[in-house]
Amino acid sequence: MHSGDVADKLVADGYASEMRPWTCKEFVVIGPEADPAGVKGVTNGVEAFKRIGRKQANFLVNDGVGAGELSQKLWHDAGIRPRGAWLLFNDDGLDEVELAGAKQAYTVVNRRPGLAEELARRKLRVVCEPLDRVCPIGRMALT
Repeated sequence: MHSGDVADKLVADGYASEMRPWTCKEFVVIGPEADPAGVKGVTNGVEAFKRIGRKQANFLVNDGVGAGELSQKLWHDAGIRPRGAWLLFNDDGLDEVELAGAKQAYTVVNRRPGLAEELARRKLRVVCEPLDRVCPIGRMALT
């Protein structure tokens, strides 16, 4: 499980026990090289999201477990209820980096091998790292 809340609910409901750490991810905000929201160099995810929201810069909503949940938490903590044409959705199931590049949008992704090359090909870069909630621990449910 990438989400601690989901894992905790499985244990609370009696479906699993002995949750154990098994993985770790580091999430970053990526965005256009031009950085219209002025996020580059910010190390606080809440501040990054405030800047993106104030500028209503294109933001790709990531519905994935982990990045999507972190994005929702950061919008909440920033005091922003994002809505409007600047919010983009991945209705076609494309890779988030590919779509963010096509739309020159910000989004949250996990740092992974080859990310720098993917970003360079699409005129994107990491603009906020690490996020406030770096490395959420994935947990395995033992039944």
